[in-house]
Amino acid sequence: MGFMNKIDFAPVWEGSDRLLHPVNEFREHSKAVTSLAISNSGERLYSGSLDKFIKLLPWNGNSKFLNPNKHVRDVLKAYSVYDRDVGYVQGMGFLAGLLLLYMSEEDAFWLVVALLKGAVHAPMERLYRVGLPLVQQYLFQFEQLVNEYMPKLGQHFSEEKINPSMHASQWFITVFSYSFLFPLVLRIWDVFLYEGMKVVFQVGLALLRFCHDDLVSFLLFSDYYDLTVEL
Repeated sequence: MGFMNKIDFAPVWEGSDRLLHPVNEFREHSKAVTSLAISNSGERLYSGSLDKFIKLLPWNGNSKFLNPNKHVRDVLKAYSVYDRDVGYVQGMGFLAGLLLLYMSEEDAFWLVVALLKGAVHAPMERLYRVGLPLVQQYLFQFEQLVNEYMPKLGQHFSEEKINPSMHASQWFITVFSYSFLFPLVLRIWDVFLYEGMKVVFQVGLALLRFCHDDLVSFLLFSDYYDLTVEL
């Protein structure tokens, strides 16, 4: 994965009052979770899948910035107790892990709550509900945008039966924090935390436009897959 070993790029949202305000609002008004202590039942229910996820974190093992075996696990377990309807979904860990590079466990937890519940911009929780309904909606919208702004590529995708879920699902679920170079992830998140998910559409379209000529020339799915994985 393309993350840097040193975090030398401070995001513009670090310490932002606009972001800390909803964090403090949720902290003050929600009584569902008062600490990051997790019940024994939560430990048994989520520890196995979380252990598998921790190994996937791009910054796993970079103890200078966080202890993924503790901090990310604590935040995700706390959220699974806070919101049992959503619980824990793997992609949520990339959000929590990135935030933990720049804030405490408690602040990261409450900002995840604020993002998913819609205190910062449109709520994200349906990205992680059973069936991923918001992911499906976004993928449909993204496909329509490709057809509108890059009709040749859209037609090629249709003829080759290539749909956005093959490359764009992780873009929406992790807000590009899965495999992009770390400085680029921070710049995307600078915009995301202020303007919402529309930046995922904008960056996704820009990526496809950048690779447009290569994509329309591919006839084999393996060629297409190799290129989109590199994205």
